[in-house]
Amino acid sequence: MEIEQSKNGTALYCRLSRDDGEEGESNSIRNQKEMLLEYARENGYENCRLYIDDGASGANFDRPYFLKMIEDAKNGLIKTIIVKDLSRFGRNHSQVVFYTEILFPKYGIWFIAINNNVDGNIGENDTAQFVNIFNEWFVRDTSRKIRAVKKYQGNKGEHLCANPPFGYVKDPNDPKKWIVDEEAAAVVRRIYQLCLGNYGPKQIARMLTEEKILTPSAYGIAHGRHPTKVSQDKYTWETKSVVCILGQDAYTGCTTNFKTRKVSYKDKRVVHNPPEEFVTFENTQEAIIDKNTWERVQAIRQSRHRLTKLGKVSIFSGLVFCGDCGSKLYYETGRNFNEKQNRFLCSGARKAVNRCSAHYIRECVLYDLVLRHLRQTLASAQKDEPRFLKMLGAAAADTQKKEMAARQRELEMAEARVKELDKLFQKIYEDNVNGKISDEQFHRLSELYTVEQRELNVQILAMRKEQEQRKDRNVNLNGFMELVHKYTRVTELNATILNEFIERILVYAPEKVDGKCVQHIEIRYNFIGEIPEKGKAAVA
Repeated sequence: MEIEQSKNGTALYCRLSRDDGEEGESNSIRNQKEMLLEYARENGYENCRLYIDDGASGANFDRPYFLKMIEDAKNGLIKTIIVKDLSRFGRNHSQVVFYTEILFPKYGIWFIAINNNVDGNIGENDTAQFVNIFNEWFVRDTSRKIRAVKKYQGNKGEHLCANPPFGYVKDPNDPKKWIVDEEAAAVVRRIYQLCLGNYGPKQIARMLTEEKILTPSAYGIAHGRHPTKVSQDKYTWETKSVVCILGQDAYTGCTTNFKTRKVSYKDKRVVHNPPEEFVTFENTQEAIIDKNTWERVQAIRQSRHRLTKLGKVSIFSGLVFCGDCGSKLYYETGRNFNEKQNRFLCSGARKAVNRCSAHYIRECVLYDLVLRHLRQTLASAQKDEPRFLKMLGAAAADTQKKEMAARQRELEMAEARVKELDKLFQKIYEDNVNGKISDEQFHRLSELYTVEQRELNVQILAMRKEQEQRKDRNVNLNGFMELVHKYTRVTELNATILNEFIERILVYAPEKVDGKCVQHIEIRYNFIGEIPEKGKAAVA
């Protein structure tokens, strides 16, 4: 608001915490303004300036017009500050005391709280201290009650956020429930499909902007809703908006509460809770994205495949791993490469310790092999679906058991190596102290052991997480058959088809078999894992 900039003015400060969702000026603010203006007129205060924080908590003092008032006071533009009562000024006892007893006297400012009989012109009011303490107790008690209510609601599966995510709206018959907004939901589905097509959030945001798709905030305004954050340009999508949509599990029809919390009633910063504190309720609203698509998108997002220096990305990016060491195979191309020279190389060959062999597979060979394998699988499923399902069901438990056992052995070997490295650290330290090895040798060995142990600890965490996920993972034959019916015939591969069908591709180092160099490739499908007798292929 505009204010006069003459000296020795009078500040009339109004504040109210609001959570009613009402638009425009609240009744309480209007009443405060009328009272303060009447008081100033009756007591001869001139050159009055109104400072209004409508919708600001009294628990902290980081309020725009309050800070502006303090700045003006320090600059000598204000001589007197008048509020309706101490609670309108603030509900933090120590901060109120700082301003009223330290800062204001320092700058020669008179402070008046009408309803509490606090008047700097008259002298100190002995009851003001007790009023301030009660005001702070009130906001602390209110915060405690609100937290208790939110906890109760959250544990019942009610939505704790004020507004539904983009794609949903509140049910007009029951505001506690969400219903699908089909127009917005179509944009959400497209964002997920683009991610399955190996487009990153930045690329997706650029595409939506170029197509002039309304941003979530602009869409809300266009449909009579008033979002808290409004974008500068109604068609300019931000990358973080796409990231938020891709990470929103509510689109699967569930509600996950207690993801975040505020530090305290005095500190409104939001911190993230650990996953073990989350509480999830299934089927609380109609799903926009099916669970399997959401999980596949999360796996793609975690892999975070990047463009090469030439700006290229392979349709296999994020899917290809080494069958020997478990490392990712990175995509290599060059300015002078032709299409048959692009390849995937084992990143484990770059490790300082436990280095894997520098094996690779050309992208064109991988393409032909996967396309042929997928077409054979689809043909088998479509030719005799009952027999195909029976074969998968019989082999599923055995396959999962073998995979669990193999990963458990790898985990135990890694954990044993970490313990062995601890002993080696102790041994080289003692050898260095006793003069058996030089300081230079000690530092070199110590650095090698440290690097290896750090890498092992990262691998152990990933393997433990994978084992937990495997325990909870069930073979979903219906999910796979839905894909079979969706893609009755595949003539060529793209990133979307690969990400929908395939979980990962394992490429092993070449080996000699009957005098020939053979490289085994293992294909694991989403929903069903490795297909018996078809899961492995060989490249001669």
